[in-house]
Amino acid sequence: MFNTDSIEGISKLGEMLPPDMQYWHKFGLISDLKYNVEKDDLDGSVSNISMILKSSENPNYCIHILFSNVCGKISFDLKRGFVAGCLAIDDYSGFGYERNHRYKIYSTEQDLDFEFYCERISVTPG
Repeated sequence: MFNTDSIEGISKLGEMLPPDMQYWHKFGLISDLKYNVEKDDLDGSVSNISMILKSSENPNYCIHILFSNVCGKISFDLKRGFVAGCLAIDDYSGFGYERNHRYKIYSTEQDLDFEFYCERISVTPG
């Protein structure tokens, strides 16, 4: 199953997807990625990443993910397309990290240099 219950909307998403589709690596195609900066009264500004992930096994399934207060890097080779491979999300809240480093998001594929941290994650069916 999805590996953390602390993601906003993950329980509802789990109810909507069949059990065999409740794994991050099942959603290996990034069909949309957006980066924006919002004004925040406390910190001045907050960077966010929004993406839509599609299933490579079943294109009828997709997930919209919003990563809030991000830092890190994303780079990829435009000639080979924009894919994520195996998305992984680790929750470091038990390790005492700063609030914007609660989650580590990364790809295990070598064609995409994808590793960043964020404070909050929310998911909805795409």
